[in-house]
Amino acid sequence: PTGQVYRSVDGGQTWTLAQRLGTETYVFSIAYISGSGDTAVLVAGTYPTGQVYRSVDGGQTWTLA
Repeated sequence: PTGQVYRSVDGGQTWTLAQRLGTETYVFSIAYISGSGDTAVLVAGTYPTGQVYRSVDGGQTWTLA
């Protein structure tokens, strides 16, 4: 329950903290939209406020959508 997003660049063998999404408690879902690698576009839905965050750099950084 930390609202953190982790990122893997080696097929899931290792993971690093990318960012905490605001003050959210949970990240309920992450969806791939388009692109690949460092140009992939992703969205994440959070709880308890139901906010949506977006990443346009493969999950490295996130902004409130």
